[in-house]
This record gives sequence, C-alpha cells and structure tokens, in this order.
Amino acid sequence: MNAPHRERAIVDAEARPRLPRHVRLHFDEMRQAWALLSPEKVLWPDETSLAILRLCDGQTSVDAISHPKKRKKGHHPGPG
Repeated sequence: MNAPHRERAIVDAEARPRLPRHVRLHFDEMRQAWALLSPEKVLWPDETSLAILRLCDGQTSVDAISHPKKRKKGHHPGPG
C-alpha cells in the first residue's frame, strides 16, 4: 500500500508568521511553565520551541527567525 503523497510547504523567507487569533502563549504560574493555548488544546513547548513561537509576532521574518544573526540587536519579543 502506498502512502499518500504530501507536498512540502514552501514559505517565503520574507513572510512574517504570527499565531492565529485563537492561539496564545500563557505563563502558567502553578507549573512555572509556558503553555500554548488553543481551543480544546494545551501544548507545553520546550525552550527551543518557545523561543521560536515568541518570534512569530507578525514582525519578524522567517529569514530572521531561522538566522538569529540577522535579527535586530535587542529585539526580544514577549509572549504575544
């Protein structure tokens, strides 16, 4: 049986990703951890994932996210 063919999504280097309106980062005081909240879902990102999610602010390009040296110095976006 053949697996279904999937096409790889190509994202423009200048695209500026952002979290959808219904998704947000939230710091859980009880667990002392960041959670990614979505309707009926809670994800607990690790440090690397959290760093990338914080950069999905609608201002930072995919190129800057994937090449940290290209980011503006001092640009440390908050959780959203």
